[in-house]
Amino acid sequence: MISAGGARSGGQIYFLRKVIVVGEASYARPWLVLRASDHDATISYFSTKMEYREPGEVEILSTDSDFKASGLRDSSFIIDEATPDVELDYFKGAKLLGRATGEFKKRVEK
Repeated sequence: MISAGGARSGGQIYFLRKVIVVGEASYARPWLVLRASDHDATISYFSTKMEYREPGEVEILSTDSDFKASGLRDSSFIIDEATPDVELDYFKGAKLLGRATGEFKKRVEK
């Protein structure tokens, strides 16, 4: 569920040039803020490797009408893997790319 809180808010998409290990992949990747408070945030990482997308993982395609608002460069999906809450320090040096809007936001909220 996307909800607001603190200076960061649910639905925002960030990128930080920091190696993130997801499965066997280790590289920087964007993430979506699902929930944020004054103390921490719940995030989910994106992947552009569409061939690894599992059924039920929410995608946003470069052809979607709400893609531009996301700030992403390529079609992506949200990795449906538990991501621990992160401290707000995690956002230091991160770049705000955009927001989840329109149909993409609705799919995430489900």
